[in-house]
Amino acid sequence: MFKKIYKSINLKFFFDRKLSNRIVMYVILCSSLITIFTTLFQLYIDYRQDKKALYDNIYLIEESYLQSISSSLYNFDIDQIKNLLYGILKFKGIEYIEINETGIYRIAVGNKISSPSRITNIPIYYKVSNNKTTKLGNMMIFTSLQDIYKQLFRKFLFILGSNAIKTFLVSIFILIIIRLLVTKNLTTIADYAEKLDLNKLDEKLVFSKRNSFFQSDEFYKVASAINDLRLRLKDDITSIKKYEIDLKSSEDRFRQLTNASWEALIIHDGINILLANDYFYSMFGYEKGELPFNEIFTKLFDHESLVLIEKYSYSDFIGPYEIKGIVKDSSEILIEVRVRRIQYKGQKVLLSAMRDITERVWAEEEVKKLRNYLKNIIDSMPSIIAGVNTNSEITLWNLKAEEKTNVPAEEAIGKKLETILPYIPINTHDIEMAIKNKTPHNKSKVIVIEDDQKIFYDITIYPLIANGSIDAVIRIDDTTEEVKIEEMIVQYEKMLSVGELAAGMAHEINNPLAGILHNSQVIKNRFSEKNNKNIYSAIEAGTTMDKLNTYLTNRNIHKMLDMVIDSGERAAKIVNNMLSFSRKSSLDFSTYRIDDLLDQAIEIVSNDYNLKKKYDFKNINIIKNYSNNIPDIQCDGNMIQQVFLNIIKNGAYAISERSNRADSPFIKILLNHTDDKIIIDIEDNGSGMDEQTRKRIFEPFFTTKDVGVGTGLGLSVSYFIIVENHSGNLSVESTEDVGTKFMLEIPISQDLSS
Repeated sequence: MFKKIYKSINLKFFFDRKLSNRIVMYVILCSSLITIFTTLFQLYIDYRQDKKALYDNIYLIEESYLQSISSSLYNFDIDQIKNLLYGILKFKGIEYIEINETGIYRIAVGNKISSPSRITNIPIYYKVSNNKTTKLGNMMIFTSLQDIYKQLFRKFLFILGSNAIKTFLVSIFILIIIRLLVTKNLTTIADYAEKLDLNKLDEKLVFSKRNSFFQSDEFYKVASAINDLRLRLKDDITSIKKYEIDLKSSEDRFRQLTNASWEALIIHDGINILLANDYFYSMFGYEKGELPFNEIFTKLFDHESLVLIEKYSYSDFIGPYEIKGIVKDSSEILIEVRVRRIQYKGQKVLLSAMRDITERVWAEEEVKKLRNYLKNIIDSMPSIIAGVNTNSEITLWNLKAEEKTNVPAEEAIGKKLETILPYIPINTHDIEMAIKNKTPHNKSKVIVIEDDQKIFYDITIYPLIANGSIDAVIRIDDTTEEVKIEEMIVQYEKMLSVGELAAGMAHEINNPLAGILHNSQVIKNRFSEKNNKNIYSAIEAGTTMDKLNTYLTNRNIHKMLDMVIDSGERAAKIVNNMLSFSRKSSLDFSTYRIDDLLDQAIEIVSNDYNLKKKYDFKNINIIKNYSNNIPDIQCDGNMIQQVFLNIIKNGAYAISERSNRADSPFIKILLNHTDDKIIIDIEDNGSGMDEQTRKRIFEPFFTTKDVGVGTGLGLSVSYFIIVENHSGNLSVESTEDVGTKFMLEIPISQDLSS
């Protein structure tokens, strides 16, 4: 028994790694530290108490000894004073006492130390009478803490030694107890765990019979728990084996499912492929097993695609994203990739689903091209094309619509049509009827006033059924020019018919009119006194030419003859104008400068003043704006000049007819040209005309002037000169009380062969 104890207290246990030895070592260290700290604390308390007792003694000296010392000192009883001082010197910590009165006496006892802990100076007073006290001197007490320090050090050594022995003995007993109750059982458990094998789970953990008395302690509970764990582990292993069988079956089913997928599936870690289905290989034209796993990525994907795969492998992005794949025949395919993070064989990996989208991308590109092609077609149309839904909200807006409204498509889409095109009358009812009846709805020649100009629009609403929704497409065409052309055609056809009639009438009227003019002129000549034959005939008749002319004058026969001749000439002029409708022959085509013809016409009319016609060109501002480098043209100069005269005179008459004028009268002439024609605009700020008058302005014999002022042939003749004789164009724009503008277009060169 003692031998075992001796072995247990062998000092080698301090350097052993066994649990029992380490526990004892920790107990000794902790006990020693606690002993040291408690001892130091107790010594500190004693130190404070001893120090306080020392200072309390000084106070006691003042209370008990000071009166006796002052009395002895007053009586100068030196022996008594020394006895009292030696008595004080016996107090603990007092090393030296001195009584002195400067320059008179000095009494000292004890050993004067060089570095006292404290020097207390106590003044000594003696009461001579009830009201008088005198100072006899001072008493200085030198105190030291050295004795207190020595006493505390002895106490520390005693406490430390006794506690060290006690701690050592307790540690030995703890070691023995741990060895007997803990270490042996732990060793048994460790040996059992070391020998434990998954194939030997039937062996039970059992402690020795010597410890059977302690079958309810913690070690037996641990042993019971280990045995229960062993049995559960045995059951778990059985379950795991069954699970492995099921897992293998599940993996086979998983492999069948992945191989049956229409997508390429791979499990990878971003760098290496761990598993791939059959479709993955076939998508690239390979057989399964033809490529090693560590070469698949570098063989099937280019560098940029590998960078993308690695980039998205370390992010939370799950796709889809696109990469390029390299097929076995070195061709490229586009692949769409989606990613999921999964657990595979105990590690976090990526499951990537890949799909060949080469054909889809090609189809999308074709659709995009077709969409752009259709958009270009729609944008290239000269019509405004707008798509609307049943709520009149815009769904389509072509380039012409953008140019017309200055509203881009991105701003127009989704807005009400009436807010973008408020000036074009398209009501919701027309759209609803077109959609409901599924037939186009047309509105022709819709008049819209834009910038004080009358614009004609043709509006067609087409029903549109697409993607299960019913919308409408609205086509808006500016037909102003077409309407003008139609009017010109009607006017032209009307002029042709009138021209044929005028030609026939002119031929019929021309012969008798020539007889009237000829005979009237002959009659006037017969009354002339300069003719000798007329004089002889008058004498034969019994009169004279003077008397005859006096009679003719008194009866206004001369004036009547002048009126007959004047009327005949006017009629002849009308006949000549009528003949101009039907003939192109005898035209004197030559090369002229059109600006010279204009200037000559302006010079001619600038001298035209007629009270009857109510205008004076001196009061009209002629504004000329000629472009540079106007080319010479082939034309009949006299006819073209006649056109200019007719239009300018009509403008002057219109200016005289306008009464409510705030601006100065003007006639503005603009001369320009293109590669093949001359363009002339003659504009006035006269009285203008209404729409009905404007449509008839070129008809023969149509006039707005008073009877006797105009014949109604000036503009009709001008129209035929420009259109028929010179293959040009003559049109007019006019607004009442604003003014009129005639627009002429004359080809630079003429086809003289016809």
